[in-house]
Amino acid sequence: MTSPLTPPAPLLRRLLLTLVALLAAGAAAAAQDWPQWRGPEGMASSEAKGLPVDFGGDTAWKLPVKGSGISSPIVSEGRVFLTTAYAGQVGSVALGKAAVPVLCGLGLVLGVVVLVRRKREGEVPAWLRFLLGLDVLAIGLATLGFAALALVADFKPETLWPPGQPGEAWFFTGGIILAGLVAAIGWFRAGSPLRLLGVLVLGVVAAQLFAGIPDNKYSDPFKTEYRLVMIAPAIAGGLWFVLLFFLARGRDAKGAFLPGLVGALALASSAGILFGVVNFWQPSAGLVRAVLCYDLATGRKLWDTPLFVAPEERKYPSNSFATPTPCADGEIVFADFGSGYACLDYDGNVLWQNTVDNFTELTRYGASTSPVMFEDTILLLHDSEINLGPSYLRALDKKTGEVLWNVERHYAANCYMTPLLMPRGDDWQLVTVTYHTVVAYDPRSGKRLWDVEVPIQQMVPGIQYDGDLLIVSGGSHLEFTTSVFELSGEGVATNAELLWKSRRAVPNVASPVLHDGLFFTINDGGVMTCFDPRTGDVHWKERLEGMFWSSLAAGDGKVYAVSEHGTVYVVAARPEFEVLGETQLEGKSFASPAIADGRVLVRTSDYLYCSGGSQTR
Repeated sequence: MTSPLTPPAPLLRRLLLTLVALLAAGAAAAAQDWPQWRGPEGMASSEAKGLPVDFGGDTAWKLPVKGSGISSPIVSEGRVFLTTAYAGQVGSVALGKAAVPVLCGLGLVLGVVVLVRRKREGEVPAWLRFLLGLDVLAIGLATLGFAALALVADFKPETLWPPGQPGEAWFFTGGIILAGLVAAIGWFRAGSPLRLLGVLVLGVVAAQLFAGIPDNKYSDPFKTEYRLVMIAPAIAGGLWFVLLFFLARGRDAKGAFLPGLVGALALASSAGILFGVVNFWQPSAGLVRAVLCYDLATGRKLWDTPLFVAPEERKYPSNSFATPTPCADGEIVFADFGSGYACLDYDGNVLWQNTVDNFTELTRYGASTSPVMFEDTILLLHDSEINLGPSYLRALDKKTGEVLWNVERHYAANCYMTPLLMPRGDDWQLVTVTYHTVVAYDPRSGKRLWDVEVPIQQMVPGIQYDGDLLIVSGGSHLEFTTSVFELSGEGVATNAELLWKSRRAVPNVASPVLHDGLFFTINDGGVMTCFDPRTGDVHWKERLEGMFWSSLAAGDGKVYAVSEHGTVYVVAARPEFEVLGETQLEGKSFASPAIADGRVLVRTSDYLYCSGGSQTR
C-alpha cells in the first residue's frame, strides 16, 4: 500500500515538472535582460527568437535622448538605462539676461548712429579722408556685429561653441570683447591718424594675448589670474580712449568729441560686463553626467538623475563624455564616466558616488572601459596610457562603494576594452588584453592567474569564448591580429595553446560576435568576415557601406551591424552571405545594439530606437 504521507508517483512527477518549468521560465526571463555591455554573458549573442529585420516597419518606439554619449543601452526588469552628458544650468542666469540686453541694445543704437551720421573731417588730405570713410563703415559694422554676437553668446551659446567646452567658451567670449574694443577705439573721432594707430596697437596686443594663453579646452576653467589678464585689455582700452580725448581737445575747444568718447566707453563697458556675466557669474564648470531610465514596453521616460558636474577630459574626437556602458543586477544600477562613478536604485535615487578630480590628467583618449558586476562587487579596469599614471584593476563593494581591493597592473598600458568574465572549471576568471598580452585575473582577489603573449597594441574590441576556445581579435598601429587559443587546465595552471591566427580584416574598434557556431568580425572600413572559429576557415568576406565603430550583436540567426551614419544592417548568421535587412536611422551611431525581450535597441546621436516586441508607438 502507499503510505498516506507519500504522494502518488503521478502527482510527484507533476510537481517536479511544474518546478522545473518554473525554474526554466525564471531562467528564460532573466535571459531576456541585457544588464551590461554586450549582454548577460558579455558575448552580445542572444537566444531570443523573432527579432526584427526592418527597423522602419518594426519600430516599437523612438525617442530623443537628452545630451550626448556613445554608451550602449542596457535592460533590466523591464527598464532601459542609459548614460549621458549634457550642459547644465549655471548660476545667476537672471543677472545676465537682465543686464546684457540693455548693454547690447545700446551698442546697436550706437552702431546705427555712426553709420548714418558722417561728421565733417575738416581740411585733411584725400588719402586720409578715404581711410576715415572706410573707418566709419568698418566701425559701424563691427559694432553691430559685436552687439549681435553678444546677444547670441548670452541666450544661445550652443550656436557659437559646443556645450561644456570651457576653453572654447573663454576664447570666444574674450575674442568678442577684444573685437569690440578694437571697434570702440574708432568711435572717438579724433580726426587724426592716432585712432588708426590705436587700432593697430590694440590688434597686435590682442594677438599676442591670445598667443600666450594656454588652451584650456581639456582642463579646469581658467584661474582667476587668467581671467584678470583677459579683462586687462578693457582697462587699457579705456585709458587709451582718455588719452586720445586729451590729445584731440586742442582741435575742438567746444568738446565736440565728447559723444565719441562716451560711445567708446559704453561699448568697452558692455564688453567687460558681458565677459563677467558669461565667465564669472556663469562659470563653465564642465558637463553634467547623468543616468536616464525608460520603460522598455512604451519608451516612456521614468527618470533622469544628474550625478555630478566635471570638466571635459581629453578624449579621442569620436569618443564622448559618456562612453562606458552601465551595468545592473535587478536592484542597483552602476554608471562609470571615468571622471566619476555612481550607484543608483531602480527609482533613480543615488545610493553613493565618487568623483575622480584628476581624471583629465590620466587620459588622452577618454574613458571607454565598461564596469563588470561580479557577485557583490563591481570590477573597474583602467589601463593607463603611456606616462599617464598607474594601471589598475579595482573591486568596489556595490552596496557602499568601498574599495575592497586594488591591484596595480605593471607593464599594462593602452587597453580600452571591457574585460570578460569567463567560467573555467568550477570558478570564474576575468580576462583582458593589455599591451602584447592576454591576462586572466581572479575576480575575487585581483590575483594574476595566467597570461599569454599576443601581437596586439591598443586593444579596443571585446573578446569571445566558446567552451575552451578563447578568441582575441583587434589592435592598431600595425600590431593587430585575430588569435584563437585553446585553453586547458584551471586557475594558475591554465594553459593557452594557439590554434590559429589571421591578420585579415581585423577590427580596430567594433567587437566581434560568436553566434550559431560561427565567428563574425567587422573592421572600421565595413569589411565583414565569417570564420569557422575552430579552424580559421573563411566562409565569406564582404563589404558593407560605411564606417563601423559599433560592436556586432547577434540573435535569432541574425547579426546586427550599425554603421557610423546610422545604417542598421541585418546579416544572416550563416556560412552564406545574405543581407536580410537594411534600415537608415537618424543621426550617427557609435553605441552597440542591445537585445532584450524580443526587442533590439540602438542608440544614435539623436534618438534611442526600440524595434520588435509589442508595437507601441
